[in-house]
Amino acid sequence: MTRRPAAGALRRTLLHTPRAGALLAVVAFLAALLVTATPRVLDQVGDDVLAHRLGTLTPTTSALVAEAVGRPTGEDAMSGLLADLQQVRARAGEPVRDLLGEPQARVVGTDMALDQVPEHDVRFPTLRLAHAPALPEHVDLVEGRWPDAAVTAAEHAAGAPVEVVLSQAGAQRLAWPVGTDREAAELRVWGLPTAVRLVGTYVARDPASTFWAHASASAAPQVVEDLDAGTTVLAAGYTSPEVALGLAQRTEVWLDLAGAADLRIAEAELAAGQLRGLTAAGQPAGGLTVRLATGALEPIESAVADVATLRVVGGFVLAGPLAALGAALVVASRLVLQRRAQVLDVMRARGASGWQRRSLMALHGLVLALPGGALGVAAGVALTPDAAALPLAAPVLTTLAVPAVLAGSVGGRPDGRLRLVLELAALALAALATFLVLQRGLRDDPLLLATPALLALAVGIVATRVAPVPLRGVLALARRRTDAAPVLGAAGAARETTLAPLLGMSVGVGVAILAVSLLASVRAGIEEQSWFATGADLRVSGPVMSPEALDAVGDVPGVTALAAVSEVNPAQVASPTAQVQARAVLVDGEALAQVQSGFDGWSVPASLGRSDGPVAAVLAQALERTTGAGTLRLVVDGGEVDVEVADVVAAVPGVTRTTNFVVVDRDRLVEATGVAEAPRVLLVDLDDDLSATARHAATAGVLAATGAVAHDLRQDVVERRLADPTVDGLRTLLLVSLATGVLGAVVTVAAAQVVAAARTERTLTVLAVLGGRRGDAWRVAAWELVGPAALGLVAGGALGVGLATLATRAIDLGGFVGGSGATAPALGGGTGAVVVGFVLAVVASVAVSGVRASRVDVTAMLREEQ
Repeated sequence: MTRRPAAGALRRTLLHTPRAGALLAVVAFLAALLVTATPRVLDQVGDDVLAHRLGTLTPTTSALVAEAVGRPTGEDAMSGLLADLQQVRARAGEPVRDLLGEPQARVVGTDMALDQVPEHDVRFPTLRLAHAPALPEHVDLVEGRWPDAAVTAAEHAAGAPVEVVLSQAGAQRLAWPVGTDREAAELRVWGLPTAVRLVGTYVARDPASTFWAHASASAAPQVVEDLDAGTTVLAAGYTSPEVALGLAQRTEVWLDLAGAADLRIAEAELAAGQLRGLTAAGQPAGGLTVRLATGALEPIESAVADVATLRVVGGFVLAGPLAALGAALVVASRLVLQRRAQVLDVMRARGASGWQRRSLMALHGLVLALPGGALGVAAGVALTPDAAALPLAAPVLTTLAVPAVLAGSVGGRPDGRLRLVLELAALALAALATFLVLQRGLRDDPLLLATPALLALAVGIVATRVAPVPLRGVLALARRRTDAAPVLGAAGAARETTLAPLLGMSVGVGVAILAVSLLASVRAGIEEQSWFATGADLRVSGPVMSPEALDAVGDVPGVTALAAVSEVNPAQVASPTAQVQARAVLVDGEALAQVQSGFDGWSVPASLGRSDGPVAAVLAQALERTTGAGTLRLVVDGGEVDVEVADVVAAVPGVTRTTNFVVVDRDRLVEATGVAEAPRVLLVDLDDDLSATARHAATAGVLAATGAVAHDLRQDVVERRLADPTVDGLRTLLLVSLATGVLGAVVTVAAAQVVAAARTERTLTVLAVLGGRRGDAWRVAAWELVGPAALGLVAGGALGVGLATLATRAIDLGGFVGGSGATAPALGGGTGAVVVGFVLAVVASVAVSGVRASRVDVTAMLREEQ
């Protein structure tokens, strides 16, 4: 062929029935959108997870801090210390170097008791001498002046008082006017006069500055109120460098993690390595060796690990939708070839080789796929505006897959032997991938991540091979009817058992079941972990709760049951072979069982609340490994008692957070030993019908009645976990997977129906010749779809349950639920909703096919056949 006829052929193929080619563009768009947006979403989620973890830290826990015994030495010691710390920062490398703020330092002396002011409520006035070079940058002097730096140590020894400045609040709380002296007897240790003169007061320029978190007792005094011992007030008094260095006992240094908000998950692993390097060994600075430490390392490492898990999970759950899009691509390619058959036949008649015809269709597919792929990339970028990276390799590959599949479809399907070999290879590969996932767990390995797609392909192959049997059964059922429409519809379905439509329908159902199952599993895991954390709808703790306070809690509106918990420590659990330290936990067994009656994960043994027989106990697994179970002896202050182990568990929900507990009935233990009980924990069951407002009102009532200082409302614990970026990211991935899989299945079924339209038209022509009646088009469409749809539902259900089971076994959901992960898929109402949605989709497909078929011009079809 010459160049111009080829160009004309391409133009004619593009212009002829363009709606068929539009399906290829849609598939290219969806695939490019999926593979572009997913990694960018994961980057955004990773940044959110990292920011959330670091946001929970205080300035003192996130910063690099160190405390060294002694004081810096050398000429201009403080400047030398800061210069050496600056060198440490410079050696850190990026990104940590840019995250760390300027180094800060403070030398601190011992806390010194000041003389008391008569008729003042402060019984223990205390002064902490210190010096920080950066203090003047953070304060405004309100009254007086700064300590005289020119006063020498000799002048102090000769009688000059130590000059200090205090915060204005500290001076007021200590009742210390500017210009007056106070006595500090500890100064005699250094051979100095005991007088300390307040020469000025200051206020913090920015009370929220992190400087004050490190420089304790500086912006405001530390006050400890004790009704028995009296009030203690500690204030930092800043003096001149010479005096401070002469009296300093320790040196505090810190470098704030000032740029933590700018750290991205892509740099987090490198930053963690650099932080480990900075904290692994002591750093020489100012003649001292400072050992830096930070609390930021663990959150960064946990964020990196959780995001890595999320990426692996994302690759796993999105393999199914890609398989659905692959099935849609195959069926859409078949439709395009059907619509372009005349052009290809003309080319073959004019001597075009198979290579030339495939090249033409490849070029055709490329022209259709490029706009769709470009729009998919643009949409993916628009939907993820905060992500920085733009991965182009994946969308390029998915776009090029369109012309490759379209060109490969020229010439029909492979012969029977080759197809059988390919199908067996696909089944073997799916079995191998599943085995490896179960043996090794889910990892960042292409074969393992492709397991859902391989299983979907395997299910499609098996369904295609098995399909003739149930479809022949449907045909036999149709033959029992008196009209011809059901027979012709069922016969058409039995003849068209190809892989792609069944694969599309089964993947759509399977991906939907996987998504809703994982969502339900994560929700169930979070609910379970919240139960283990709280043990009831509400858990409060604080001071000892009196019987009157407990009675008042029972009267709070919305409270239906409560169980008080006491701990006795020390206690010992003894067996014939061992004796170990333990915590005796005292509960009312019946009350605890009532409070925890709604929890399925663990039930209170009925024997725990019995009034006669041996005292029953619930033993910690950590103790059981040493003492064994059976009958043990519990020793507490006041006596001892034999206990019979009724259950051995890792934890009792909400009752205690220790690992060496033995839970016994309160009344039985008090009666046997006379031990004093002091309940400090209260588990409260609330009415299930309470609204969120009423639930919080009941919580406020319980706190007011008990004077508790800490509480956990189980519903709030659940909502906080659900709002965690890792859980939110997983939910986003599953919803994207669900939407894409369903869209891919819809495109597959729609294309398959259009492919079958010609057969349907011929069937209706036959019916017209046989004297068909009104409504035959609807019956033909229904009988054509009912068999494949039922088969697709069964295959998709099996695929979905299998993928959900495989996912919960291979994926550690602990990072998402806040504890140990789920071990079984949660198949409940969500699966039923998927089935109902699929049935409704089939009904809609039947309606569309019926409307389309009813509009066929039978007369024109007969004329065309003639």
